[in-house]
Amino acid sequence: MKLCSPVHRWLRVLLAVCTLGLALVVPQAAEAQSRIDSIAIDGTVRVEAEAVRRRIRVSPGDELSPRTLSNTIRSIYELGFFDDIRVEAEVSESGGLDLTFVVQEKPSIASVAFEGNEKVDDDDIIEAIDVVAGLILDESQVRAAAREIEGLYREKGFYLVEVEPRIVPAATGRVDVVFEVQEFGKVQIGGVSLVGNVGLEDRTLTRVMQTRVGNVLNVLSSMGRFQEENLQSDLQNLRFIYYDNGYLDVAISDPVVELSRDRSRVFITIGIEEGDIYSVSTIGVSGDLLQTPEETMEMIELAPGDVFRSSKIREDIERIEAYYQDLGYAYATVNLLTDVDPDADTIGLEYDLDRGDLAYIGRINVVGNEATRDRVVRRELAIEEGDLYSRTAIRRSESWVQQLGFFESVTIRETASALGPDRIDLEVEVVERHTRSLQVGAGFSSAESFLATAQIQENNLFGRGQNLGLNMMLSSVRTMFTLSFYEPHLFNSNLALQLDLFNRQVQYRDFDETRRGANVRFGYRPFRQHNYWRALSLTVGYEIEDVRADLRNGFSASDDEGGLTSAVTYGVSLDRRNDRFFTTRGYYLAVDNTVADAVFGSENEFYKVQGFARGYTHPRWLDCAPRGEVGDRGGRARQSACRWLRGSVLRANFELGYVGSLNARRGVPRFERFYPGGPDSVRGFDLFSLGPSQQQASTGDPNAALRNRYLGGNKNIELQLELEFPILEVVGIRGVVFADAGNAVGINAGYPIRPDFASSRTDENVLRTALGFGFRWRSPLGALRFEWGYPLQRREVAGRRENRSVFQFSIGPSF
Repeated sequence: MKLCSPVHRWLRVLLAVCTLGLALVVPQAAEAQSRIDSIAIDGTVRVEAEAVRRRIRVSPGDELSPRTLSNTIRSIYELGFFDDIRVEAEVSESGGLDLTFVVQEKPSIASVAFEGNEKVDDDDIIEAIDVVAGLILDESQVRAAAREIEGLYREKGFYLVEVEPRIVPAATGRVDVVFEVQEFGKVQIGGVSLVGNVGLEDRTLTRVMQTRVGNVLNVLSSMGRFQEENLQSDLQNLRFIYYDNGYLDVAISDPVVELSRDRSRVFITIGIEEGDIYSVSTIGVSGDLLQTPEETMEMIELAPGDVFRSSKIREDIERIEAYYQDLGYAYATVNLLTDVDPDADTIGLEYDLDRGDLAYIGRINVVGNEATRDRVVRRELAIEEGDLYSRTAIRRSESWVQQLGFFESVTIRETASALGPDRIDLEVEVVERHTRSLQVGAGFSSAESFLATAQIQENNLFGRGQNLGLNMMLSSVRTMFTLSFYEPHLFNSNLALQLDLFNRQVQYRDFDETRRGANVRFGYRPFRQHNYWRALSLTVGYEIEDVRADLRNGFSASDDEGGLTSAVTYGVSLDRRNDRFFTTRGYYLAVDNTVADAVFGSENEFYKVQGFARGYTHPRWLDCAPRGEVGDRGGRARQSACRWLRGSVLRANFELGYVGSLNARRGVPRFERFYPGGPDSVRGFDLFSLGPSQQQASTGDPNAALRNRYLGGNKNIELQLELEFPILEVVGIRGVVFADAGNAVGINAGYPIRPDFASSRTDENVLRTALGFGFRWRSPLGALRFEWGYPLQRREVAGRRENRSVFQFSIGPSF
């Protein structure tokens, strides 16, 4: 069975009308009567007769006319359920007409099948179309589905695909719909040529294009595949970049697309007529200004004599509009008036302000939060009901709610308010994400051998924004159990509460450390509604733990240390990172202090100060544009390199620590000293291997063998610098190169500032340095790190020279 065309359908309508017209001639000739006495419907099976009756334009008692009848039949056809419609008329006993609309229903779809589709699964195609088994056959819908399947193939790079639908009769009143697919091969971009561009180079233009020649990584991305939608978008991007460089008369022709003989590649040529560069002749402001024109002009960065740049103009307009919208004028708009002089290649600009009336916030409604309570969202908003409208406060509210981490997306929409024309309602629409997680993993770490982890976490407990978690870790070096609870707004205030119960065991090079205890910490953000200082947090807390350090490696157990630590902690931090776990921009500054004194009942007496400074940014000086022709091999390699550099992140970490004794007789306990070295400290060196050490006898016997004893440092300094860049971003694999430096020294030494490669090998007060590279994978287990570090100066430690390189595998972000 072939698909019927619309022409066939309307021919049937015309035939039905003509047939009824002939049937009406006889009654009218005999009775001269066309009054309708009754209307009946016949032939409906799956479609309700009432649905047809609602489409009939006449009623009993009406006079029947050919026009009314034609409109009625057309209206019934528009339901889309019938292949044929007939109207039968008989003369009633009263001399009128009894009309019967006889319909023939379209068949229903028994099944939907696909033939020839090897590159795309049936399930993917079914998700893309609306034709499913059980529906009444709609031929136009079937044809539209064929085009949707072709669109799905084109998205995957099969530009030459052809899909033809076929209708196969099945059981009575049913049909099978079969889509025949001819896939052909994927069409790759063989070359892109820009012709006619002189003022702007190829490398400047191709930077904004998605249509590019691919490389060996095409199998993991859509890059290099020809997609017509991308090409059309590229034409708009080219026009924009020309407008943004003053070429107001630029003309970009329709691209010429040529298919290679083997139908596997396309070669694209885009013709460009640049025209002249326009500059700005004059700039003025007008309209409902609250400021003087001179004050308003200070908000405009574009100046007379500058090249016309559409992006700068848009920024100037947004700056003026934002200024007035933050004053409450929600409908403030700036219209750009231009005066073009094509002879002089100049353009005059005037920013005309329509300020509008003041507006206030009406109702604020939170939608989409099925688990999270309203107040958890509302307390993060920078604006409240009744406040004067502020665009910046609304955008800030979106960002603050997103930072909670409970939602996939946060969107604040503005709607008209029923409270009055001067009110604007806000609808905070959130899409919740799963906040409960159970993770169990195992692996092998170079520093810790076998590694097993388990985590049970609820980041939004009972929808209150609280965090409850149990973390466990087991390795040859560490055994840790931590139960934690976090309340960000204690009693709905700005006061945060953190509670921890822990049992930790760490194996250092000469002793085993065991800690069991608990801590409570309160945090306070004094400037919670301030955009910048909102990230400032003050903390104070109390920690109590039983600590024990058991010596090993043959050293005398009489030197074991331990006891109760009862300490007060306090600190301040400023966290401006965009993401805590995978940070790409921002910075983190913090100072933490711990005081353990006998006055608090502590057996271990010391004070410790640690400072942290971390910065994250994209290094713009690494941005580049590929040189040469877009289609040549060297150009493709440079394009790939530039894309990697544009996705890179530069991270820097600086840590400074000091620990001193509050009991001159006992000194600082060994388990509170600093032991740098390892994957989370100074990479390129073994775990806990840096800092002061000395040769000591393992026992009191003067003839006992000497062993190297790691003493730990009272002062610690660590510097880390790394550049992370994407390799296979689609699967979360990134590369990294790094340079680390650090060391720990004794109480009487100054902080080391000289690198070891610029000092003698016997100088201990130096920064130990290393260079290295590695790979990272954001796996379901977490962030996996594989890194190789190379010390810049290898030294003798306990009669053994340090390794040329150290491979380290670990789980979690670096810093």
